[in-house]
Parts: sequence; C-alpha cells; structure tokens
Amino acid sequence: MTDSGSLGTPSTTCLPFADSHCHLDFPPFDADRPAVLDRARQAGVGTLILIGCSAQADLRDRARQLAAATPGMHLVSGVHPHEAGGYGPAAEAWLRQAHAQGDLVGLGELGFDFYYDLARPEEQRHAFSRQLGLARELDLPVVLHTRDADAQTAALLRAEGVPRAGGVVHCFSGGEALRDTALELGLHLGVTGMVTYPWAAPLRAVLREVPPSRLLLETDAPYLAPAPRRLPRNEPGQIPRIAEKLAEILELDVATLARLTTASTHALFRVAPLV
Repeated sequence: MTDSGSLGTPSTTCLPFADSHCHLDFPPFDADRPAVLDRARQAGVGTLILIGCSAQADLRDRARQLAAATPGMHLVSGVHPHEAGGYGPAAEAWLRQAHAQGDLVGLGELGFDFYYDLARPEEQRHAFSRQLGLARELDLPVVLHTRDADAQTAALLRAEGVPRAGGVVHCFSGGEALRDTALELGLHLGVTGMVTYPWAAPLRAVLREVPPSRLLLETDAPYLAPAPRRLPRNEPGQIPRIAEKLAEILELDVATLARLTTASTHALFRVAPLV
C-alpha cells in the first residue's frame, strides 16, 4: 500500500468498488469536486451512494441535484439524528416527492446519536420511528446511524421492524450484540476507514465473524480517512485502502471482497453498475 494520498495499489485500482456512503455535497468538496470524482473513477470506484441528510430542504436539494448530474451517483436522503428536531411534515413531503420522481434509492441517515446529543432523545426517537415507517411504506432501504446507542437502536428496530427493503448500519462500530441483532434482522454493516485505526482491534474482531456478503464499504467522506496516513479530508478514492484492510481481516483477496461488497451495494439500493 502506498504511504500518501494515493488511491490504492496498481493491483486494486481497476476493481469495481462502490462507496456506499459519502457526503460529496458538503462544502469541503466545493473547490475541487470534479477532481475528487475523477480520482474516485481512477481508483475503480464506479458507484457512489450520496447521503443528503440535512433537515434543511435547500441542502437536501443540493444533494439531489448533485446526484442527478453525476454518473454512477445515487441519492439517499432523510434527516440525521443531529437535526431530528427539524423532521416534520415538510421534510416528509419532500422525501415523498423525491421518491415519486424516482430520485431516491434509500432513506437516511436516520437513527440515534447520544454521543453529541445535538437533539433531544424524544426528538431523535420521533424522527427515527417516522422515517422507519416511511421507508416501509415507500419500500426503500434505510441507512442507520447509531452512536453510543446500540441498545436503544436494537430495541427500536426489534419493536418496529426493519423495512422489507432492508438497510445498513452505517459506520458500524458496535459490539457483538448490535452485530448479531443487525444480521438477524437482515441488515448490512458499513465498514469505514475506522477499521484501519490502531485502536480498532475490537471492531476488527467483531467484523471477522460477519459474512462478507453482509458488509458494505464506505468512506463517510469527508470524515474518517483511513490510516496509516490520515489525510485531512477523506474522499471516495480511498475505498481501496479500506478494502485492503478489510480483506486482510477476513482473509480474502481484495478482488473477491470488491466483487462481494459492490454486488451487495447494488442489490441493497437496487442500482445498476456504471458501464
């Protein structure tokens, strides 16, 4: 593996990767978004799932427009738990309209975040529950956010049910209990650059027991750049570095992991590969 901002070794840059969770609509990409997209293609990342999860309609519109204009990019939208207080009839109407026009491949990211506590627990529960119900109604998969909330997330999912279309626990960092609950409910687990961090040995041990077909690769760009050299801004072209570490953990070759995780991304979000 190269030691700087490279986008994978020659043996991995031609493989069909998918980034199942990125935020390329965010301001850190405004100055050079076309170059970021070009580097992703050069790294073999042909599918991008863009997550537009603001409570502000103009920011959701921004993500929607970017996805519509970018080959291989598909939109998931919803209201993040940090902004759960902003989920209401207007946001729900926006999501319904975007779905009716064929612009959504999933709802999210939705869930609980009791680490930052930027929204009250009751607001988070309301937004989580309402969006789960909407996903069931619209037959869309969900992208779940859970931080310092494993037990609460598992309890709500068990009580209310997972949409038939399934979903993914984004940026999975939980323990065995949440892993087992997620797999039992038919969910996928999203693996980010966190898996490369020196302190993440417990996470690597938990992931080692997950069937590879139930794992998705994601950057969460611009966050969570992979080690050993963490760039100041993550981007989809870093997916091969995450894949190499996960392949090592699972004792797979990178080509096999790329094939499995990309196929799972396409199947979950019901999108076709970029030709």
